[in-house]
Amino acid sequence: RSTLFPYTTLFRSAMNFMTNGWSVKKIHRLIMLSSVYQESSAENPRYAQTDPGNRLLWRANIRRLEFEPLRDSLLAIGGTLDTNVYGRPVDRRLKPDSTRRTIYDFVDRGNIPDVMVNFDFATPDMVTGIRHVTTVPQQALFLMNSPLVIELARRLVAMPDFADTVEDTNRLNFLYERIYQRPPSAEETGLGLEFVNQTPLRDDVSPVTANNDDGNKSRPGQRNRPGANAGRRRAPLTSWEEYAQALLQANETSFVN
Repeated sequence: RSTLFPYTTLFRSAMNFMTNGWSVKKIHRLIMLSSVYQESSAENPRYAQTDPGNRLLWRANIRRLEFEPLRDSLLAIGGTLDTNVYGRPVDRRLKPDSTRRTIYDFVDRGNIPDVMVNFDFATPDMVTGIRHVTTVPQQALFLMNSPLVIELARRLVAMPDFADTVEDTNRLNFLYERIYQRPPSAEETGLGLEFVNQTPLRDDVSPVTANNDDGNKSRPGQRNRPGANAGRRRAPLTSWEEYAQALLQANETSFVN
């Protein structure tokens, strides 16, 4: 591709914008129907050697999901996402088990939930043109400890398409297709079968305490909020449930690839 490719495209877009009466809707349509916008994020060794920084836009840049689409994706994987539109916001401090889309969450300007702060939620009391993207341990801990993810792992293993399958290979295929929308590679199949066929010691594993909501733990002496699940004991995960949870923690779940 020519080194002037991005600049030529930008110039043509500007000219099209002017000739169509400065219509933002038409320029959006032009951009979204372009071949550059529809590029996949697949690697190309020849292009990567010529343009390792992707300055010429030969592939789509991999980007991390924001908290709202990440939570919605997890609910969709479990088949519980409420896709109804409109209506009043939902305060997940009072209804932590709500399955409504995260865009309908109630936002208290003076008390933003910790989990949303950890995922770079924009400050609601000031104008924010773009969200900052950070990588902090709390983001990984959310996928490890959140009741939402733990219950999703249990739900996947309890689905009829999984539970009614006898072959371990077919069970692996189901989890990969459900979570990643692709079949596992030969290496992934081997590692997965090796993991689930182990016999972990579970007699000495004590049940874990659930959090109040997605990422907000109860503090000693703190009074539980209405509808909170503080203090609820959860049984240890089985090998298959642990493997499903491990798949949910991988970058492939949190990134748009």
